Amino acid sequence: MSAKAKTPQQIMARASTNLKEVRVEIRLKNNRLILMRERMGLTQLAAAKLIGVVCAEAPSSGILGDYEALRSCPTHPRKGWKPTAIKIAKFYDVDPLWLFSEVVQQIRVPIKTLELGAAEVLALQTASERHGDPSLQIEQTQKNTAVQKAIAKTLSPREEQIIRKRFGLDIGAEPMTYSEIADLCKISVERARQIERRALRRLRSARSSKQELKKAFDTHELS
Repeated sequence: MSAKAKTPQQIMARASTNLKEVRVEIRLKNNRLILMRERMGLTQLAAAKLIGVVCAEAPSSGILGDYEALRSCPTHPRKGWKPTAIKIAKFYDVDPLWLFSEVVQQIRVPIKTLELGAAEVLALQTASERHGDPSLQIEQTQKNTAVQKAIAKTLSPREEQIIRKRFGLDIGAEPMTYSEIADLCKISVERARQIERRALRRLRSARSSKQELKKAFDTHELS
């Protein structure tokens, strides 16, 4: 004899004790790829048409949309760069590895959903008591994000590369000396200094995030 079927109300009543109150959705995207398109004042579809990567099955976004949203990997496991990825990088006149960095290539799940309940909220409150107000940490993160966006929008790919290496702006990276940068970029030490000085002038004159940029670079001492 089969058990009596439960009503939706009964199911929800039983599940309600396990349902968490807050859901957070994080979407990861290729920021460099998007900014390169935005710098040219192009919509996703317009850029895809100019590059020649419009997909007949999805003309509104196409392959370019998949790369921007990290739904497609730009490399084959054994064959290296996909022809489409090379085509996109060539259109923007940048190195494919700069446009599709190793960090970007390693992302397999671009959308992450988190659910927070009473225990997680309590943990956050405890952490705030030990480490200070979380809002201050969020504010600092927002300032860092503003600096990163200003760098990407203001500088050329070569200038951005040298500034990131010089100040150790990439995750887990340490600041590099002029000599190390010169060896990495195959340029002279003096040329590395020149590019850095030019990049810093451009950043300090940028209208957006001017105070954050000034704090980040005017007070940063490097040997």
